[in-house]
Amino acid sequence: RGGDGEANPSSAMAMMSVLSSSSRLGVFLLRRRDPRRALSVASKYPRISALPRGEAETGSVRSQEMRVGGRIPGVLYGVGEDGSRERRLLSVSTRDLAKEMRERGATIENTLYELDLEGKTTLALPRQIQVRDGHGNVVSCSFLRFSRGTLVDMPLRYVGGDKNPYLRRGGFLHRVTDNFVKCYVDTFDIPPYLDVNIETGGKNHVFRLDDVQLPDGLRIKPPRGPGVIAVIQGRTLGQLGTTQEDADED
Repeated sequence: RGGDGEANPSSAMAMMSVLSSSSRLGVFLLRRRDPRRALSVASKYPRISALPRGEAETGSVRSQEMRVGGRIPGVLYGVGEDGSRERRLLSVSTRDLAKEMRERGATIENTLYELDLEGKTTLALPRQIQVRDGHGNVVSCSFLRFSRGTLVDMPLRYVGGDKNPYLRRGGFLHRVTDNFVKCYVDTFDIPPYLDVNIETGGKNHVFRLDDVQLPDGLRIKPPRGPGVIAVIQGRTLGQLGTTQEDADED
């Protein structure tokens, strides 16, 4: 106020400017907090969107029409962690599915997805991905609801072969299985691969299921046979060649 007790216009305007700046700062901080809050609750699972389809959209003719239109027919089935078990007919984008297959390769069927169907999200595993021979076009893809204890085909990854003296000198690894092992999964953190260390072992060395490195939450389904997954083969060590690196070490 001035000396006569009346309000000073310049002081009032300054106060209004401060309040306006504070308000804008508050809005800015709120906007800054929103992304952080969104990130804190963001899912760690990849998401794929699906559309429902009715019984009238089944059959080979309608399925082919769907593929021509850029959609892949499939089914959501199985019992989820919440007990849901309704069988749902659906379709997913050909482009979205092809992108996931390119990025994940052999690990796609042991990758947990958030399947978005009519606004409801379900944790599910891709299943029964059928590819047309000679073209590589996906014909169908279904999804299995995930719950702890689900049986999953886990791809194997052999590591350490570059350090195995026998393999470096011309031996080779003969894989007995189709490079997958069936596991009961009791965790929501499913690894992309299960590793098998092959740093050691000479000719006729046998690798078994016991050699698979299992993280917590995975149990290998007991095999019917001896559980052999790979064997090192090749000529005897004396007949194998010597690499320049080995010669340097000698």
